[in-house]
Amino acid sequence: MKFEDITRFGSIEETKRNLSQLQMKLQVSASEVPIVVNNDYTGHALRNLVTVSSTLLERLIKYLEEPIEMSAWIARNLFECYLISVYITSDPEKAKEFLVQKASDELEIYEGILTLNRLSQTKSHETPILERMEHIRKTMKMHNLVQAGHWTVGMLAKKTDNKEEYDAFFKLYSKYVHPSSWLINSQLNEVDNSVFRNVFLLQSQLYCSYILNVTSDYKKKIS
Repeated sequence: MKFEDITRFGSIEETKRNLSQLQMKLQVSASEVPIVVNNDYTGHALRNLVTVSSTLLERLIKYLEEPIEMSAWIARNLFECYLISVYITSDPEKAKEFLVQKASDELEIYEGILTLNRLSQTKSHETPILERMEHIRKTMKMHNLVQAGHWTVGMLAKKTDNKEEYDAFFKLYSKYVHPSSWLINSQLNEVDNSVFRNVFLLQSQLYCSYILNVTSDYKKKIS
């Protein structure tokens, strides 16, 4: 996909139709990601990632006329999905680490819940949480897996040679996904207008096209 082919303007319905076509391409691409063997870490991780990218684009279509923060969040997450796709297809060990992060994330979620329970002096429902945490740790130990830390977007951008784009896009989306002074103290027409909306719309489509390219290159590499 070329930049000039990406939807810029047009009616809402026309834009949604074009986005739906791109979303369908992501769905098909996800289904075609080959999983060579059961422990094909890259295949599993990439298929999941492209599927989620398709879901994110589907949400963009659904929330296209909602407050601009929705579009900003989706564009930001599609950017991170693109960075992850590049990183995990560069090395199977990176894909394995990414999959292990799922267990690490779940442990952190439960740790957070337990801490909030203690702060609020709520002890109910702790037993099943502790049992689940113990099960995760035992499973990881059985498979010789080490708890993996979260990858920051900045690290991914640097590792995938996208630091310049990260620095530029961060200046925009960070003002919309946090309670920034810009978001809080600006007039609505300053924050939410067609110029900024089109940037998020364009970037979302661009990152989806990048993900499709990464997936296509990966399929060619292992075929």
